[in-house]
Amino acid sequence: MDDKLEARRLRYFMQVLECGSVLGAAAVLGMDASAVSRAVSLLEEECGMQLFERRGRGIAPTEAGELLAVYLRRQQSERHNLLARMDSIRKIESGHVDLMAGEGYVNWLMQDCLCDFMHAHPGIRISLDLGSTDHIAHHTLTERPPTG
Repeated sequence: MDDKLEARRLRYFMQVLECGSVLGAAAVLGMDASAVSRAVSLLEEECGMQLFERRGRGIAPTEAGELLAVYLRRQQSERHNLLARMDSIRKIESGHVDLMAGEGYVNWLMQDCLCDFMHAHPGIRISLDLGSTDHIAHHTLTERPPTG
């Protein structure tokens, strides 16, 4: 059914639902009411069921219409969360950094680099692994970064 749920029709559906009428949705969308009505009718055909009950000059969602609205609101919320998290990573507000260093570099890293970075980016988690030059070289050459 996902291939049937065309984004434009879903947007019109939600506007009709929010306005409580096709005329109100058409006014908000800046469209002709017949075009909005036709889009909702096509969506109902694609879903194979009625999404609204006509009540006088207004409409109310059917059980199927409510179900679709819940789905669309959840989808919109998930999209918003995804974009916010991606933006957070882009702005270096969250994430994880793995570092490996020799013991002789720890003081320099902490005093000159990491402390300032950690204060500037409190949402970034840092893991510091200490080891010999051989251990670091071996780890660098053999370990794969985590995916996902």
